[in-house]
Amino acid sequence: MFDFSKFKLKYLISIILFSVTIIGSVILINNDTWLTRSISYFGTQPETETFFNIGVVVTGVSLAFLVLEIFKAFNQLYREGKTNKFKQITLTALFIIFVIFILNVGIFPVHIHRLIHDLSTHTFTLLFIILFFTIGFFLPVTKSFKLNSFILGILSLTIIFLFILKVITFLGMTIFFFVIFFSWIYQFGFELNNILKE
Repeated sequence: MFDFSKFKLKYLISIILFSVTIIGSVILINNDTWLTRSISYFGTQPETETFFNIGVVVTGVSLAFLVLEIFKAFNQLYREGKTNKFKQITLTALFIIFVIFILNVGIFPVHIHRLIHDLSTHTFTLLFIILFFTIGFFLPVTKSFKLNSFILGILSLTIIFLFILKVITFLGMTIFFFVIFFSWIYQFGFELNNILKE
């Protein structure tokens, strides 16, 4: 069964691991070039490569354990008739893909395999934006959560548009998406907990 306290603990661990990875890389790197690129730049520099890439992989593993808690909620919702098998399997597959793509960022740095790295980051973002707009189709979430997710989807598309217009940098866009991702995941866990209590 879904345990929200376990979800919160694993969420907190993932946040800490990711924060340590980024802050540690900022401290270790010997130049400011990453400010004009993206955080993936940390994974290509001699002084930060090992620390950053291992940190991303460890964060991905931590998120995998977090996602396992979410799977418990999906299974419970299916057993209680609050979603159907197709929706349960689709959501499960989506979250598995999310974890794989995060792991790929650390396993395949830009200078090792740019195609896999870029495909993972871009597809991860695209799928999450799609989920923002469709979560109400998959689960009986509240109107407020659907509205919140919809607004985050619009914000995400706006940020991408501003990046295309060169109003914001790639780094700025990346930071925005990480904030959105982690904040939405927590809200999603909270929402699942409330649905299961009904």
